[in-house]
Order: sequence, then C-alpha cells, then structure tokens
Amino acid sequence: MTKYGMVIDLDKCVGCGACVAACISENLGPEVEKAMEEGRLEDLKLRTSVEEIEVGVFPKVRTFFYHNICRHCENPPCVYVCPTGASYKNEDGIVLINGDRCISCKYCIMACPFDARYMDELTMIPDKCTFCEHRLKEGKLPACVEACPTHARVFGELNELFVRAKGSGKHMWRGEGFVGGGTSVIYLSSVPLKPILHKEKPVSSTLMTKGRQLVKDLGYIGIALVTAISVAMIVANWASRKEVKE
Repeated sequence: MTKYGMVIDLDKCVGCGACVAACISENLGPEVEKAMEEGRLEDLKLRTSVEEIEVGVFPKVRTFFYHNICRHCENPPCVYVCPTGASYKNEDGIVLINGDRCISCKYCIMACPFDARYMDELTMIPDKCTFCEHRLKEGKLPACVEACPTHARVFGELNELFVRAKGSGKHMWRGEGFVGGGTSVIYLSSVPLKPILHKEKPVSSTLMTKGRQLVKDLGYIGIALVTAISVAMIVANWASRKEVKE
C-alpha cells in the first residue's frame, strides 16, 4: 500500500504564497466568503501557512519561509486522543477527520504538537491539511504542490521521498523526537533547521489521553457528557461574541 508524503525544500521557497492561495481556492471557499462578509479576513485560519523567518546575525542574515501544515504523523496524537474515532489515519498514511463523528471536544487540536489543527467556526469541526485527498483520488497532486512555481513542495511515495531527501546532502527534519514520532512531511534546508522550524515543540498529551480514556471507560454516557459540555461552550462563546458586537 502506498504511503504518501511531502518534501518541503525551504531553499527553493521564494515566499510567493502560491501554495496558500491554491489551498484556499481548493478547500476553503465558504470560510473565505464568510470571513470577507464579516470583515475578519485577517483572522481566517488556514490549512497551510507560510511565514518569513530571518536566520543569522547581521550582516550575515538569510531569509527563509516557514511552512506549517499537518505533518500526518506516523503515530498521530490527534487520533489517539479522539474519543469518538472522528480523527483517523487511512491506509495511505493520511490523517483525516470524519465530521459526522466529531463532537467538537477539541482534544485533537490540543494534542497536535505542530499547531496544525484549528476549529472551523462555520461547522464547529476541527480542520487541517488533508494532502487534498479528494484530488489524489482523481489522480491529481495536492493543490499547493501543483501551484508551486519553484517546486519547493514535492509530493509522492513517502519512502522514495525519504531516500531522495536523505541523499540530497541537506539538513533534513521529519519530526523525530516529537509526540507523533516520524512525520510524512520532510523539511530540507542548506542550514540547520532548528532556528527555522521555531514553532516545532513537544506537547505532552498526558491530560488529553487521560480524558480520552475516561470517555472510553464511561462509554456512551461519557460521550454524551462531553457532547453536552462542548455544546454549552459553543453556545456560551457565541453569546459572548454577540454581546461584544452589540
């Protein structure tokens, strides 16, 4: 069975934002329209983002562009902590979300060691990069990969990408030592990646895993309890936002 992966070569990225624009166009149409109508486009959360990072000390400073997307971990903590099985990993190694089973508990968002998940305020279901799974089924590349003019993002079979990346002679990072174990997204750079991937930090999922185990032990009663609490939080948040606007 094919295991998909992506290489992001930071030396090739020019920060044009084509990958972000392609992702928005492909996946986030309704969210963008609503954000524009409400005048909060700057607050819109995205499945992929690119941020400019300066590395070095003046006058020897170099600019890189940090790419943040779901890493599709080998052992995804978001899947482990989900009490209903809404977060899961398919046979291709892609981590996905079944919205029909989600109860908006946000455990998966808290458990992500890369801050790559966010709550979709339209659906109240967590969202993130899916490697454009719907396009893969049609024999197409992820939208961000297809749009990149410098081929900074390369998509394919994970093991093949790993071998090529390892033989590139560049510094390589793929999530070793983090909660999720190895990842399906591999970063490459001509300089050490630690100062560039500054947002990567371990996240202890002890609290969330205990919560998940509690829900499992309680069965349907536990799920109903978490659902009730989640709904109450959603309503309270909505009421608070409405009060502020008025």
